[in-house]
Amino acid sequence: MTNINKASTSLLSISFHLLVVLSLVSCAGSNIGSTQNPKIDKKAITLIFPDLPIPNDLKIVEDESVIISSPGYRGGLITLRGRLSPIAIQNYFLDALPQKGWQFISSLNARKGLMAFNKHGTGQCLITYFRSGFGYSKVEIWMAEPIPGTGGVNGSVNEF
Repeated sequence: MTNINKASTSLLSISFHLLVVLSLVSCAGSNIGSTQNPKIDKKAITLIFPDLPIPNDLKIVEDESVIISSPGYRGGLITLRGRLSPIAIQNYFLDALPQKGWQFISSLNARKGLMAFNKHGTGQCLITYFRSGFGYSKVEIWMAEPIPGTGGVNGSVNEF
């Protein structure tokens, strides 16, 4: 299999897993924005995803972010916005994620940039980034990974 085919297959696999997360987010989305949900901030992200570094120059867009959890599984969409260039965003994640155990799989650069990472064959991370106007960039981080020590995905979806 050629490198292009391997990269395409990996990207399709990651996309499939993240579509599952999107479906789960849609199911959990009916409670998004209610006063019962905990605040999604950098401290919460660090506690839930300790292996996901977030650039200091980017702020979390709370009303466009959701974290879901079930027995054995956690995932979600984390949306960030700030005044970093797309190339700075790309360079940050290409440097920081491998330091946390993530393996770079593939990337696509067009009007939107896309990077795919894998962790130990089970965790998936897809990052999209693009200019959103007035010197700002927007970053969407799609995460899906089993919770260590739980034996994998098991049970129903609960918003965290």
